[in-house]
Amino acid sequence: MVVIGLWGQQLFGLVFGQEWRLSGIYASAMIPLVWARFVSSPLSSVFYIYGKQWNLLVFQTILLTITVVTMALAFKLDWSLQELLLIQSLLLGGFTSSSSISLDG
Repeated sequence: MVVIGLWGQQLFGLVFGQEWRLSGIYASAMIPLVWARFVSSPLSSVFYIYGKQWNLLVFQTILLTITVVTMALAFKLDWSLQELLLIQSLLLGGFTSSSSISLDG
C-alpha cells in the first residue's frame, strides 16, 4: 500500500498505460479506507459470535451516513472525484480504525 501511495500514478501509467495515470491518483486517495477495512474486516464476525448484531447495525449505519453526507457535500460544493475519494477515505477509514464498539454487556 505504501508503494501505491507514493508512486501510484507512475505505476498505473507504467503498467496499464498513460491513460490510466489518473486511476493511480484515485487508488492513492483510497489507501486509508482500504487499510482500515483490511484491518477491521476479520473483526466483523465477532459481532455475530457474541450476539451483538445491534452494535454492528449501528456501526454500519454510521458508515452509511458518512458516505451519504460526503456525497451530498461533494455534489453541493462541487468537489472533484479525487477530493471526494480522499475525504471519504479519510473519514471512513478513520472511523473504522478508531471506533471501539464494546462487546461487553
